[in-house]
Amino acid sequence: MNKLNGNISTKILGSILFFSMIVSIYSCGLRVYFNTFYNAKNYYNQAKYLRKQAALQGRDTLAVGLVELDSAIVRCGKIIQMHPNSAFIDDALFIMGDAFLMKGEFQNALGKFEEIVKFYPHSPFVSQAYLKAGIAYMLRGEYNNAQTYFARAKTYEDNNINQQARYYQIKSFILAEDYSLAEKEIDEFFKLYPRSEYVLLILLEQAELLFNQEKWQELRELYQTMNDIIDEDNMTVYYQTTLRFAQALQHLNQNQEAIAVLQDLRSNLPSGTRDAEAAIEIAVCYRNLENYDMALQILNEVNTAYPRTQEAAKALYLIGEIYEKDYFDFNQAKAFYEEARLSNPDQSTLSLAMHRSLSLTKIIQYQQALDTAQQPGDLKFLLAELYYYELEDEARAQQAYLDFLSNYPQSSYYPKAMLVYANMIYSQGEIIQADSIYQQVIENYPDSEYADYAFRKLYDEVPNQTEP
Repeated sequence: MNKLNGNISTKILGSILFFSMIVSIYSCGLRVYFNTFYNAKNYYNQAKYLRKQAALQGRDTLAVGLVELDSAIVRCGKIIQMHPNSAFIDDALFIMGDAFLMKGEFQNALGKFEEIVKFYPHSPFVSQAYLKAGIAYMLRGEYNNAQTYFARAKTYEDNNINQQARYYQIKSFILAEDYSLAEKEIDEFFKLYPRSEYVLLILLEQAELLFNQEKWQELRELYQTMNDIIDEDNMTVYYQTTLRFAQALQHLNQNQEAIAVLQDLRSNLPSGTRDAEAAIEIAVCYRNLENYDMALQILNEVNTAYPRTQEAAKALYLIGEIYEKDYFDFNQAKAFYEEARLSNPDQSTLSLAMHRSLSLTKIIQYQQALDTAQQPGDLKFLLAELYYYELEDEARAQQAYLDFLSNYPQSSYYPKAMLVYANMIYSQGEIIQADSIYQQVIENYPDSEYADYAFRKLYDEVPNQTEP
């Protein structure tokens, strides 16, 4: 009997130990699972904080927090792979999607947001998934798709999501140059949410809209309205609004006032991207005032203070422009374009610098060849073409075409030069003189393609004129 009781006790004890072991393993697995999710969320929030601080300081945010974002993505991926039935799957998918979005990996981000929408339609993250997917499409330049997702996000009752969706919808309309719809959405937003925390951001988009439409006086009035409600604590809106206002003043030829506004802005900025951008705009104002020495001094200071940055590259490019267009020193201009090309420029500055450098190389070669050319007329014509089509310097091109037409009537390029020159003066309002040149082309080169073109210009495009 005692032996039997002993066996039973041993079995019970074994069962308890086995059960305890299972519970321990399960508890350990559960703890690891929750730790993984906690750490993923923590890394994600750290990345968002770091980017917010970078934005407040005027630094480029794209390269900030990448390690933290990757850590969040890896941990969320483990949760999805190892715990597919977890209650936190939609949380993990959203964190992954937003992390990919912050890294600029739009296709990966869209994949995660689509998973939430498709497989977790009752998740509290669905409205945010629609919103974030719209942002991803907008940043990819797919504005129609972006509008579709923003419209879906607006159908949810979450007031904050609704306001954000409307804000990004306005932004998307402006990027797509659909200005009438942007204006309509701005008006509707102010009617629905007059006290919204997004009012300043919407006003900023309205300023962008007016800037793109070249409504400089209206932009000035809007800035004066915004100046009454904005404070320097909201540095992003304060900076962007002030910069746009200064640029509007430039277009109104009020460059001295623009300089004062930008100098005041710089006094409130820490060193960094925004300070460099404001300095470049001040240099542009001095160039508009034909104070080229001051413009060059400021641009050189930007290059020295912020070497090998996109802002330094832009400053070097603008120095090249001053030497090319204002000092007519092509060799110096070419040297600065080359330096800009090698100084970590953004894609736009890189393309411009390469284009100008190549064009100036051709011009320098043509000018050197003129000294020994047997047919200098042809080279003079090709120089005029370079000024007009590649450098887009209409004033210099017009003078070059006129010089060519005055001195080289036997050149095979003569009828083409006549047409280009006629088109230029026609656009300047000298219609009678242009018509006279078109008529000369028809009479002197009757069987050529130039005569056909001149005929169309003379009779098809000019109103109230009949054939002879």
